[in-house]
Amino acid sequence: DAKNDSYDFSAYKKRIKKLTKKVNNAASSSNASVNEKRFYTLKKELDAVDDELDRLDDEFEHAYESGKLSFKVYKSRETTIEKLEDQLNLISMPSFLLMIKDFITKTCLAQHAQKMPL
Repeated sequence: DAKNDSYDFSAYKKRIKKLTKKVNNAASSSNASVNEKRFYTLKKELDAVDDELDRLDDEFEHAYESGKLSFKVYKSRETTIEKLEDQLNLISMPSFLLMIKDFITKTCLAQHAQKMPL
């Protein structure tokens, strides 16, 4: 509830921790379509949490603007949300880099194979 001075972000923290484990445990496959599916599945989950945090931030901003939250409480909550979003960005970056690496590797191998005589 936006009227209370404290807000329980523990559910978001747990979800982000769980997603971090999922990303870290995601195994790369030799099959590019499997890797792509894994990447986009994880990305969807990360984006869903990010979208929820954005909506929550909007809710707190509205509560502040309508006088239901003090500036101090609003800024505190906004700072917490920004930290959670930063964590999401940190765990999504390795997945993105792995996908790019996989794409570049496969593209280079395909180009090299085309140049090789039979």
